[in-house]
Amino acid sequence: MSINILHISDLHFGTNSQNDKESTRYCDDYVRTFIDKLKENKELQPNYVIVSGDIANASVEMEYEKAIRFLNTIVKELVIPKNNVLICMGNHDISWDILKDKERTGIEDGDLFKENSKYDNFKKFYDDFYKEENGNQIRQFNTDPIFVEIPDIVHRIVFLGVNTCFHESNKDIDHYGFIEEERFDNQIRDINTRYDDYVKILVMHHNPSDLADEQHKVKNWRCLNYNSISKYPVVVFCGHIHKSDAETNIYGKDPKDAIHYIAVGSLFKKNTVCKYNLYTIDDDSTKLLIKYYNYTHDTSPSKQYWQVQSDTKAATSISIREPANKNDAFDVIMSDDNEKTKQILEYQQKHIQHKSNTTTSPKNILDEIKDRRLYYSGHFHWDTDENGENSKFRSHGYIDINYLVSHIESLETITKLFKEKIIEIQEKAKLDKTIMVSIGLECSVIGARLSVLFPNFGHSYIPRKYKANDHIDIENEIGFSDYNNVVLIKDITFDADESIDIIEKRFKNKSVHLVSLFYCGKKDKKKEILSGVENAHFYSLIDDIEIPRCDVSESECPIIKNNLQTIYRC
Repeated sequence: MSINILHISDLHFGTNSQNDKESTRYCDDYVRTFIDKLKENKELQPNYVIVSGDIANASVEMEYEKAIRFLNTIVKELVIPKNNVLICMGNHDISWDILKDKERTGIEDGDLFKENSKYDNFKKFYDDFYKEENGNQIRQFNTDPIFVEIPDIVHRIVFLGVNTCFHESNKDIDHYGFIEEERFDNQIRDINTRYDDYVKILVMHHNPSDLADEQHKVKNWRCLNYNSISKYPVVVFCGHIHKSDAETNIYGKDPKDAIHYIAVGSLFKKNTVCKYNLYTIDDDSTKLLIKYYNYTHDTSPSKQYWQVQSDTKAATSISIREPANKNDAFDVIMSDDNEKTKQILEYQQKHIQHKSNTTTSPKNILDEIKDRRLYYSGHFHWDTDENGENSKFRSHGYIDINYLVSHIESLETITKLFKEKIIEIQEKAKLDKTIMVSIGLECSVIGARLSVLFPNFGHSYIPRKYKANDHIDIENEIGFSDYNNVVLIKDITFDADESIDIIEKRFKNKSVHLVSLFYCGKKDKKKEILSGVENAHFYSLIDDIEIPRCDVSESECPIIKNNLQTIYRC
């Protein structure tokens, strides 16, 4: 599925003074025309909104009140969640009046840009916009060089808000873009580790010098550590120059080396051609398509409309990632030719090994759960008997494992986390004659990938939880009798009751290593979770989500009996 990104900038909301009113096109009719154009084609409706600075004209409260009304209208009408909106600061969002007051206290001109109070009015606007009606704060203002990350895990892109106003003050001598180099370099290195093969989209106000050699550009752009920036595909969205333009394939034509710059003009300023850009990232996330929109106006209301700029010399398409290799499919096609099958397996092992060599951490999965809202609250009584009693899974929350293993990005991360843990176990326990057994349908997907990474291990699975004893005798004998060690692959563990049941019924005389993606029980109970089981060891990959358990049957559960909250049964 493709995604669309609306890029607007240099809104320059003013006060109600006559001068401000005459310098802007902002009014209800203009906004209506703008929104109607965005809603005209459903296939082009934005999924993300980028606002690259100069929200206000003088950074005063009245201007930001108008900005909040406008942005709230946009997200409401286009049905865009606020965490898909990235707003960065421009030089006009610096509070010059506050700095003038500081100047009167005796602060020297050369130190004015260091005053964090210059951000105060923009900070209030930013925090107010990202505060929900229930008081939940979606995002909070900070002054880091990279002040926000918005990852799109499906399309493997991450939006990075960059503060280029570090050196701005109320003095002309300070009026240029500047990025704190050392902090930026440390942040981008960390981001490159966590979002290894993602396309990085940097959103900033001031233009880099490679796009336009304008006097107020990012002065130290070429001093930044390009080993950190250009190692991966990078796109820069900016404003400031009040025109739409693009420079592509800077530093190399190879998508993995290139940096692309795209600017957008002012949305409201009357003394320029008002503009917005609309970007589409195609289905396979290899190209970014660019449409530049101009506002055409005349004295007649019927001749006021938005249209795509057809005569542009700027780029309308850029390559952001090389197309996927069609031969990268994971599925093994079994062949009567043993040599051919062996070659396929060797290729896949190498391919998955390469994929799993990217740096990942449990935080990647936790971020995805948060961003995709994969944690569900409710009252869960699962796998009950025919009388609705004796539920073996009873909790007040649920993690959507199915989503995590159905999407290749999170599945790769999970595969690597399991791989690292199993290697660690292998080194300590000196495993020989080992079989991996996946518990549950979702884990069978994980186990299938792990079986390619550990070709010397056997591999089997128990199709459904709590069905460990459903295999007939011959299946049990063929599946497990020749192995001394068992690695059990599990998705979520609370108290390990079901796993203990499986171990005692199937693997009583074997050394068992239970590896769970999530441990959601009480942290102080984790060490003793398998204490009563001989030759069994427990490991978990992520311990950060503790889910309360319901310790009673359905007939005794007060929440169910009194219908106190949503109840889920499966």
